[in-house]
Amino acid sequence: MRTLRKGNTYFEKVNRELLDVKVTLVSMDIDQDPNPQKVYKFVARKDIKSQVLIIDEKNPRLWLKKIDKNWVRNIPVTLVVNSGNGKRKFIERQLKNGELEQLINEVR
Repeated sequence: MRTLRKGNTYFEKVNRELLDVKVTLVSMDIDQDPNPQKVYKFVARKDIKSQVLIIDEKNPRLWLKKIDKNWVRNIPVTLVVNSGNGKRKFIERQLKNGELEQLINEVR
């Protein structure tokens, strides 16, 4: 699997092919370089169709624990949530090929 910076094709493929799954990409590095235009240009250049959110909170300690109580601010992370049954998986590293689909199946 590729990282978001190298390309987003795997997440986009999942978003297109699994109709019961909604993929949302989140940019959390705005506190390092507060220029959302860079994110917008990246999204356009990569032709990202998935929803993209930008977290512009300058103090990550205020929201990290709300995402996952064990998160220590490493990125990339992947959070898979089944809003129907409440199951969730949080992975604090780059995913390997096939892991995203495995995580999705685990929360079904």
